[in-house]
Amino acid sequence: MRNLIPSLAALAAFACGPLAHAAPEFRAGYGSWRYDIAGTVRDGDRTYDLQEDLELEAAGRRSIVVEWDTPTSWLPNLAVSFSQVGGSGEAEYRSVSLDLLGNPLFQDETVSASADFDDLDVTLRYPFGLGPVQAAAGVTVKRLRGEVLIDDSGNPPPSRQRYDETVPQLHGQLRWPFARRLAATATGQGISYDGNRAVEWRAGAELTLGPVLLEAGWQEKRYEVNLSDYALDARLDGAVARVGFVFR
Repeated sequence: MRNLIPSLAALAAFACGPLAHAAPEFRAGYGSWRYDIAGTVRDGDRTYDLQEDLELEAAGRRSIVVEWDTPTSWLPNLAVSFSQVGGSGEAEYRSVSLDLLGNPLFQDETVSASADFDDLDVTLRYPFGLGPVQAAAGVTVKRLRGEVLIDDSGNPPPSRQRYDETVPQLHGQLRWPFARRLAATATGQGISYDGNRAVEWRAGAELTLGPVLLEAGWQEKRYEVNLSDYALDARLDGAVARVGFVFR
């Protein structure tokens, strides 16, 4: 991991080719990401489906982004984004066992779960041209911090798993201004290492009305974390919308 960041930076610089900085620009947006949650979590020898077993519902949907396109070709453009992601749920189920005479014994059990994460990205990227499309490539440093709590009455005691991970990711962006005030956008980034994976993408449209910036699209994030006695495989996807401003 120590040698990974310089390697990713070198690869991104190589992929960029000739630089083609546009005019300086500052952008900021705030909005909501309305996502659904799917996947599994393994705690010890027991695996829970996030929907069927835990009935996890999304929570913490804020989405903030700040971007600065620098005025010089030797400085990379800077982007910072922050999302609060997570969910909570509770489910009831009935387990069946047999007594000494073979008669069934029913026992009602409950399992509750909650997850709460702060997802912070800091991105440095260099722009380059692809015909009418404005492209950029670079490196994102992601910090994912939070915890997952599972309280299963049939599998005590409650389990609390904390995360505080910082990883670099390859990053790419495309913007196609196909009308005076309207542009289509696409962004992707990710990394896979040691059986863990963090990837995400976003596609949408931007509308500028003077200094006002309106964004709408679809976003998906996938987290895979594998430890010796614990594993998380979660996919969050849904519509994202933000409102903000842009200064050129």
